[in-house]
Amino acid sequence: EQWLMIRASGTEPVLRCYAESRTLEGARKILDTCRKAIGA
Repeated sequence: EQWLMIRASGTEPVLRCYAESRTLEGARKILDTCRKAIGA
């Protein structure tokens, strides 16, 4: 099981990516995909 949430900050011009996975490696892969998708 894993999830990803992308959230715009209400006080800064920033997008935040939050991820959870059973393993640290899994969470890192999700965050890498998020960064590529938003162009970060």
